[in-house]
This record gives sequence, C-alpha cells and structure tokens, in this order.
Amino acid sequence: MSNQAVQAQRGAMTLQQFCEWAGIGRSLAYKEISSGRLRSVKVGKRRLVIFDSAVDWLHSLPEATADR
Repeated sequence: MSNQAVQAQRGAMTLQQFCEWAGIGRSLAYKEISSGRLRSVKVGKRRLVIFDSAVDWLHSLPEATADR
C-alpha cells in the first residue's frame, strides 16, 4: 500500500485514491455516489471520500461466489 493510501486511511481520500484503493473506475465511483451508496464530501473543487464511508461501502457489497 502506498504512503498516500496509508495517509488516506486516517481521514479522507480523493476520488482517484478511492478508485485505486477499491479497484474500480471513476464512472462506477460516481454512480455509487449518485445512488447514495457511497458518501462523499466536496472541499472546494475536490471530492473526498471519508475512509470509514469507503469501508462501509465495501462491506455493503455482496460476497462473491465461486464460478462453476
């Protein structure tokens, strides 16, 4: 995990950092924000995702099942 990602865990991360952390694209991140499933805040022009909100979002996803 990069130093930036470790720092992000303490508070908030940019949308780009969140996408890298979650392994998703920006389009899906914005879709999750628009739907209300992922909470974010705006600080000036920057959109930030609170680390605790990111973890809550990740835990809300359905578990993967083995493909057969």
